[in-house]
Amino acid sequence: MNEKDLNKILKNWDVQFKFTEEEAWEKLSLRNRNAETKVVSMRRSYTSWIAAASIAMVAFAAWFAFSSDEVKVVAAQRMDYVLPDGSVVRMNEGSELMYDASEWKAERSLSLNGEAMFEVKKGSTFTVHTSQGDVSVLGTSFNVYAENNQFHVDCYTGKVRVAANSQEHLLTRGLATKLRDGNLAEPFEFNADAPAWLSGDLVFVNADLTRVVSELERKHQIRITLNLKDTSREISGDFTNFTASDAIALIASVMDLKSEGDQSTGFTLSDN
Repeated sequence: MNEKDLNKILKNWDVQFKFTEEEAWEKLSLRNRNAETKVVSMRRSYTSWIAAASIAMVAFAAWFAFSSDEVKVVAAQRMDYVLPDGSVVRMNEGSELMYDASEWKAERSLSLNGEAMFEVKKGSTFTVHTSQGDVSVLGTSFNVYAENNQFHVDCYTGKVRVAANSQEHLLTRGLATKLRDGNLAEPFEFNADAPAWLSGDLVFVNADLTRVVSELERKHQIRITLNLKDTSREISGDFTNFTASDAIALIASVMDLKSEGDQSTGFTLSDN
């Protein structure tokens, strides 16, 4: 994609953001890892995303497995799951959670693989375990992404304690952290009322390229292959209104990569 084509796409960016062409480029550009990052508000209220999540609730949205007192929930699509204490888990498509129902009153603890937004009822410590790190709270709302060896936590209300690899950070509203090169990054700011995925949007702040690619694959039902030396490079931006082809072309241009393929055969991103 040449600069003329790229600028044409940027001009068609969702008008709700009212970016100039230069500002739009900056929003999508690769971020300096040490720079303070903010993302424009998605202007979603809790009422709107609760309604959106409710619409996604249909019969057979998940399957449940019970072994003794162990409960496993696998979301076939975006869905809500209510835990024994009334806490709500808003699960993204393909996510899994497991917990021991018999021990829940004594220990509010569960395991997560995938992505979910938690609305935790006040009470004893509530802990989310993932393969990359743990999140502990008393009563709050937060989002956890734990997939493809990545770990990213956003705090929407209250306080969240995040622990990974013998490191800890305490997050308050509007702060996030993630694993970066095996270490918990210093908390950074984000500006949103709820996770973008609850409304079907694709908005990222300091996201690894592999995460962006995974979400594009899920949304557009395509295959994207990465032939890169470094897949942990970070990008921030809004891909909600882009076609798969335009999103891939933009990523390639911004990150100086080579793109090949199409919607039917799949895409490949390679180092130049």
